[in-house]
Amino acid sequence: MTAEEMFIKLGFTKKITPSTFIMYGCVNITTPRLIAFDKVSRRIAVKDVLGDKLITKRDISVSELMAIIQQCIELGWLEEETCTNGSDYDSTEEFICSHCGLTLIEYKEYVNGEDDGEGYYFDFKPKYCPNCGRKIVD
Repeated sequence: MTAEEMFIKLGFTKKITPSTFIMYGCVNITTPRLIAFDKVSRRIAVKDVLGDKLITKRDISVSELMAIIQQCIELGWLEEETCTNGSDYDSTEEFICSHCGLTLIEYKEYVNGEDDGEGYYFDFKPKYCPNCGRKIVD
């Protein structure tokens, strides 16, 4: 189900807006609600209006949240940011983050053995850059 279909099911209608916004409005609740997606700044505004006064509420329903998340997915806002290994070597030997430039050499993981309780170091391939937090893709 698309975000627009989800919003319509909740009683919202899509508003005519400039190309930089997507807006949905609903009057089926005690105060009219407007949910706006700013495609330029990647911000979401949830506004409740009573008469000519703006009332800011902090609660949204789970169904509204699911529709908001679906709209964010359709806009490509929830795609995980990634980086790659800029080194010529395998990332267990040397990793250079393509985004922030962090360099790790011989990344190791310390693990206690199950049988003898002794500690051992193993080559470890990082899944996320410890500096910028981006997912490392090969």
